[in-house]
Amino acid sequence: MGLHPSEIISGYNKAIKKTIEILNKLVEPGSENMDVCNKEEVVSRMKAAVASKQFGQEDILSSLVAEPKL
Repeated sequence: MGLHPSEIISGYNKAIKKTIEILNKLVEPGSENMDVCNKEEVVSRMKAAVASKQFGQEDILSSLVAEPKL
């Protein structure tokens, strides 16, 4: 296609910067302080996402997904 490898690398770097910018906007406030070992906290944050796919089953499914695996 006539692209120099440095142009491809530059494109990837721009994509990474834009991706990080977008992801930072999607983080729920307070998530950086969330205790991922606390099942109740994980379940409460997960319910909305699960409900968008399995409405009415979010309590059961969120609890199952958050269950620690040994």
